[in-house]
Amino acid sequence: MQVTYEFYQTVYGGTALTEEAFGTFALRAAEELACFQRIYTVTASPEGEARAVCAMAEVLAERTEKVTSASIGSVSVRYESGEDRTAKGLRQALLGCVRRYMEVCRGVSGC
Repeated sequence: MQVTYEFYQTVYGGTALTEEAFGTFALRAAEELACFQRIYTVTASPEGEARAVCAMAEVLAERTEKVTSASIGSVSVRYESGEDRTAKGLRQALLGCVRRYMEVCRGVSGC
């Protein structure tokens, strides 16, 4: 699904991503959504699907751009975010975005 930056700003109300960043993360979000649609029975309106892509794009950007550690010379610091930063944690966060805007069922035809 192709979601425009205009939709992201005006309908979804997004402000966290620049147009360039949105293009990158929305593409990846749409790929993740397609993967979920192969695993689960997912139903929604086209707007619900677009909103899910927007929410997923923000999660992907947040998880990608967050600094968790830094070092200068011999001094280093590590920041704990409190969120599950594993691949499984990311997939759960993305699925949460999908569930917010779409109906998701596993192993059944029609929910």
